[in-house]
Amino acid sequence: MNKLDSILANLKPHLTTNKALIVSVSGGVDSMSLLHFLYQNKLNIVVVHFNHLTRPETVKEAELVQSFCEIRKIPFYSFELSVPQSNFHHQAH
Repeated sequence: MNKLDSILANLKPHLTTNKALIVSVSGGVDSMSLLHFLYQNKLNIVVVHFNHLTRPETVKEAELVQSFCEIRKIPFYSFELSVPQSNFHHQAH
């Protein structure tokens, strides 16, 4: 059993048809791969995206995640957070 199969085997017993796994997706390669994996394995997922408005690319990343979810009928929620740059990492956590 590979690591992804192991993760899936550990997740499935905790998820029933009336429970959803809430997944925070940034739009980067890692989180998009995770989202695609969960979708392919037919898990009941809800996607949230937090745009910290720190880089110009964040708008495109949000659009990518939203588009992926809309095409696949995955519930999607997006939030914009204005965090002061000087204290970004502390505030973001």
